[in-house]
Amino acid sequence: MAKSDPNALSNAIASTRGELNTQLNNLIDTILDKEKGLPEASPQYSGFFASSWQVNTYRPLATEEIRSPWLERKKQKDKNRNLPSIIEPRYPRTKRYKFGDTIFIGNRAEYARYALGSANSQIMPYLENITQVIDVVFGSSMTQPDVRVAGTQVLPQGVEGGIDAPALGSRYIKL
Repeated sequence: MAKSDPNALSNAIASTRGELNTQLNNLIDTILDKEKGLPEASPQYSGFFASSWQVNTYRPLATEEIRSPWLERKKQKDKNRNLPSIIEPRYPRTKRYKFGDTIFIGNRAEYARYALGSANSQIMPYLENITQVIDVVFGSSMTQPDVRVAGTQVLPQGVEGGIDAPALGSRYIKL
């Protein structure tokens, strides 16, 4: 009978955990990607909302007022100028997250709760697609990451959603 290496199990666990951490951070980068992620799926009038997605282990607060250069772009578009939106992520991921953490991806724009109700939003279809990717990459529910994304409006009972709806906040959807 061969002797078993007492470190083999702990090495395998560490390796697996490392792979899960790498896949989790790759998933976050994919979700935040300005050309294929939430910014692209977001309403993009000036581009401020699409540029204001942030990831953290707590819910990002939607308190940021529109500022330059998006404020100027909004004013230009309000004057019927046909200019492209400015999409420049304001909160790039700066740290690595660990598998097992609860990860929140929310929008910092103060008007996020209204923008989530925009007819121009493709956020919900995007989240449905990314959930399928998560199922393929992470497999069983035992190895699913806990990632939650601000995807819809929180509304008073009986109120229809939309950009002018009296939204109370953003509802986070667990992927």
